[in-house]
Amino acid sequence: MFDAIWALTAKMTVLTTLGEPAIKSIKFDFRQHKITPDCFAQVRKAIDSGRIAVVVNPKLGVTGTYDSGSNCLELVDGTSTYMERKALIVHECLHAWFDLKLVKNMTVKTSEAAAHLAQCIYARKKVGEAVAVSSRLQGSNPAKDHVFDLAWTLAGKVINAGKSPSQVEAEELEKAVAACPSYQSEAKDICQWNGVPKA
Repeated sequence: MFDAIWALTAKMTVLTTLGEPAIKSIKFDFRQHKITPDCFAQVRKAIDSGRIAVVVNPKLGVTGTYDSGSNCLELVDGTSTYMERKALIVHECLHAWFDLKLVKNMTVKTSEAAAHLAQCIYARKKVGEAVAVSSRLQGSNPAKDHVFDLAWTLAGKVINAGKSPSQVEAEELEKAVAACPSYQSEAKDICQWNGVPKA
């Protein structure tokens, strides 16, 4: 009973986050992929209909993750209203969209780079441009922090100038992702997106 309530609360947190106005600013091209607010609307619909599950796992070890094998978004806490936690939801939901669309031949470093950019666009819109520089998302180690530093800067270009990352900028962000201990061993691997059940 308690687990079901937590899961429902987490689901509502995700649905609310994906319906926020900040999502409308997530519009950019990354490599050959076009990321738009509709990507998140599609994931929101899949979650609302139960095609993608949302569960709470306090023993997760990370704040959140999307598992393409089980079509499940796992969160360590389903009730958090912290901007950083909600930004991570946006990150993981972009992975869910790649799975939903059965994106082929995408490397882990490309998927993670695009998700970090979406995460930072959401966060920058939430904190407001006046405090954006001092309030950027941060990593737990220097390598991860470098990813956030690059993604935060690119997010500003997307929001303020409507500019998608250039090929050089995309490669730089991917290189930073690949240097992170949590991604190093799989950075060049192809993501195992296997699709989400039809409605």
